[in-house]
Order: sequence, then structure tokens, then C-alpha cells
Amino acid sequence: MHRVLAIAVVALIGGSCAPVAWAVPPQELSACRPETAWAAPDNDIRLSEDSRAAAKSEPLPESVSAQVRAIAEDFVVKIGSDAALGLDCPDLYGAIYRVDIPRGRQLYVVRLALLAGGQYKLIVFDPASRTVSAAAETVYFIEWKDTTSGGSTELPIVSFVDLYGDGQSEIVFEEQEHVGSDVDWLTYHYFAIADDLSLRQVLTRQTRSVVRLPPMTNPISAYNRRLTVLGHYRLRLDTSLSPFDEPSKAKPLGYAILGSDGPGLPFRVLSRHPVKPDYAEVLVRDDDNSEGADDDRFPAHGCEDC
Repeated sequence: MHRVLAIAVVALIGGSCAPVAWAVPPQELSACRPETAWAAPDNDIRLSEDSRAAAKSEPLPESVSAQVRAIAEDFVVKIGSDAALGLDCPDLYGAIYRVDIPRGRQLYVVRLALLAGGQYKLIVFDPASRTVSAAAETVYFIEWKDTTSGGSTELPIVSFVDLYGDGQSEIVFEEQEHVGSDVDWLTYHYFAIADDLSLRQVLTRQTRSVVRLPPMTNPISAYNRRLTVLGHYRLRLDTSLSPFDEPSKAKPLGYAILGSDGPGLPFRVLSRHPVKPDYAEVLVRDDDNSEGADDDRFPAHGCEDC
């Protein structure tokens, strides 16, 4: 995807969005040590003023703090120390959130924010063993001036579902995507947790796609894709198209069946069942005219070249 990621970085601590003065030179980033994280209520890391009042700031485990410092150092290397001028230590990490996840584990979400958008870094921590995932998973987001697509989200940014019917819940993480000026997507990424606490993406779902026409100001229609767990490692993805402001007038376009070979293994498209033949190419993602080439790749990896 052509994500617009500006070089200059802005502070997003406490939900504010204000430039700050440089306090720590780039060569002394090792002195930056994040110490706390927000315990996000209801697993929603878009903390409003009301929910922020209920949130708690909690100490960050040392192993998680070390990973966050490494992420910040890598971040500055990528954008260049000149571009990092104007930053203070906290701005390197954005906001850090903690979400409780199944089996007594915790998900730490690091929000690296750029002017037009940014990245979430996802880190899994097990308080019982004090172990942490070896590497962070990356999910992108875009900050839009309008919130039409963001207002259509089904769930908090972090949620859970048992895709395989094995009693183990996968992590669902929402990504906001923006392509040019005519399409906004809400994409749901589904992650299984491996034995080493690493996150393995097993499914991608373009949950809602908002389409605009010139002059690109008002959304006119939306694809909606609803997921149903069928059992036996099978999923059903129903796609409909509706006027943006009238979801009750949704027109069914058909459904696709997705399957996996077992727990922790990625899903792929097994079959498509369009209402009309022309609808087949949008049953899994927008404008999927790849003639089957994405049936294995897209569900597991998303649209890497959009």
C-alpha cells in the first residue's frame, strides 16, 4: 500500500498532537527509557477524554522497555537524525498501551506517530515467566481529517476470536488504511501467538471499504465483509455493498469460504460463491482481479503492494 508517512514526527502523549523541542541528541538515545504504559479500558487504545480518565498508568516491565528502546533507536536510524530534530524522549515512543490478552498474557502497543500516519508496534509479554516476544509486529495506521471510515469500526482496536475452534483465542487488531483520495479501508488482522510469544498473522479481512468519487469529499458506497466461524478450520466471508449512509440497504454480493490446515496456520481462499459472476473479484478484497494469485497470499499477508 502507498502509505503517506511524513518524515517529521509529532508528539501524541496523552492524546495531544503538538510539536516539541529537542531535548536529547540522537546519539544519546540510549538514555531514553520508557517507564510506564496506559492500561487501556475496554481494550480500546483510542483513548477518549472519558476513557482516559478511567485509564491507569502502570510500570513497564524492563524486558518490554528494552524492546521499546530498540524500536525507537531503529526508528530514528530509518528517518535519519536530522529528521529527528525537535523530538524529546517520549515522542520516540508515541503512546504506549497495555492490553490484557488470553492465557494471562499482555499485549503492549507502541504508537509511533508521523504527521500523516504511523505505525503500531505489537509486543507480547508473559508476566508469569517474565518473557517477551523476540520481535515486534508492525501494523500501520493513517490519521484522517474526516472520521467517516473510523466511525464504522465493529470492535475496539484490540479484540479476540477463536478462529480454529480449539479454545485458544487469536488477537484481532484493526488497521486504518488510506489509498490516494478515493478509498479508505478498515482492515482486521488476525494473529496467532506462537510458543515463543511471537505474533503470526493468519488472516486479513478488509472489514469495510469506503469508496469516494470526484471531488473525493463525500463517501458514496461501502463494501462490508462479515466473518463467520464455521468450524473444522473453515470460515465464511459474506460481502455486501451499500450506500455509505444507508447500511440497511446493503446488497448481498456473495460469499467466500476460507480454510486452514490447522491451528496457527494461515487461511486461504477455498471457493467463491458470487451472486453474479462479476462479483467474484470483490468477495475477498476490493478489485481482486488477480485471477486467483492472491487466494493464498492476501488472507495471510494482506495487500502488500496496494
